[in-house]
Amino acid sequence: MVQAPAPHHAFPHGRAGPGLLAHIAVAKFHDNLPLYRQAAIYAGDGVALSTSTHSGWLVGTAAISRRLTELLRREAIGGSDVLHGDDTPIPVLMPGTGKTSIGRLWTYVRGERPHGGARPLAAMFFASPDRWDEPPAPAPCGLRRRSGGRRLRRHQRAVPGQAGIRRPTEAGC
Repeated sequence: MVQAPAPHHAFPHGRAGPGLLAHIAVAKFHDNLPLYRQAAIYAGDGVALSTSTHSGWLVGTAAISRRLTELLRREAIGGSDVLHGDDTPIPVLMPGTGKTSIGRLWTYVRGERPHGGARPLAAMFFASPDRWDEPPAPAPCGLRRRSGGRRLRRHQRAVPGQAGIRRPTEAGC
């Protein structure tokens, strides 16, 4: 008797494949479908998946995709000749208080083609709970932010050429 090899699973000793993990993440973050509703949908189809199982799978999916995120950050942000950046205020629920504070959605877009570049458009989005935290995607070396923030000035002390990042020219806000 010959047994076929087991299909690839994203987590060791796990039963969720990459397609299911992607489906759960897209439903949660793109379609705004909470995990308890996803669990109810699966239960309606006869599949018992608890909310804690969904949560664990999302945490694992984030850990697995961290290498891809770092590669995109280095490629899209670090090596760009033309980089557009923005921080947008967003309401963030403060745990246990029922109140919101102002967090930031950090957006970085590489758009070199209108300026004679050949590389394709790339965009990355990150979030931080407040403006005073380090941006999740550090600005390229030497890029100064005119919008302020005492911790954001750390980027001015970065060494040009570090990690293959060139010193960009500031275009202003």
